[in-house]
Amino acid sequence: MINIEKYASILEHGLLLDHYSLLCSIRGEEELPKSKRIQGFINLLTKKGYLLKGKLTSKAIELIENDRVISDVIKSPTLVTKGLLKTPVITDDYLQWAKTLHEKLQDKLFEKTGKRQARGNINGATYSFLPNVNDFCKILLKVIVAYKLKDFDKIDKCLMRFLERKIKENNYFPILGYYMMKNNTSTMVTEMDNIEEESSDNQASTFII
Repeated sequence: MINIEKYASILEHGLLLDHYSLLCSIRGEEELPKSKRIQGFINLLTKKGYLLKGKLTSKAIELIENDRVISDVIKSPTLVTKGLLKTPVITDDYLQWAKTLHEKLQDKLFEKTGKRQARGNINGATYSFLPNVNDFCKILLKVIVAYKLKDFDKIDKCLMRFLERKIKENNYFPILGYYMMKNNTSTMVTEMDNIEEESSDNQASTFII
């Protein structure tokens, strides 16, 4: 686990904890998931001079020297069901993925606004834009099961685009929980259907099989 001073240093370098965790995983010669998101991290770190041909540069070594990150790089989530009603079960890897995504959203909000929470207003009432991590995991699981979603990279991309749009508009309604699902309908899923595929087709997305 890193301390607050190290976290501040990471942000000052224009990086997020995901990038930092990836550098630590490469240092430990861990097998990396094959996904567009991880490849995007690698491209960014290479551009910023932290990686060269997939290897740590002296700049990266200096940044992560003597540090250890407890959480691994995101792994492909899996969902299982049990019972006659096929009740969804929150597996450890799903929970890790969802919590990391929640942290990524918080990091983006902090990066752009200096705050880890925003407020949405409607009819004079104020609501927290980001749900707490437990509610976030539960709502997202409900959407995934209801709509049989399998492309987790697209979920990630859609939520990040929504957040960036709300930050640009400086208008935080609908709040994120309502965007994911409200009254058994999901604006998020509708917008996912409209996301154009990346121009490069030679890299596989993260899917649940």
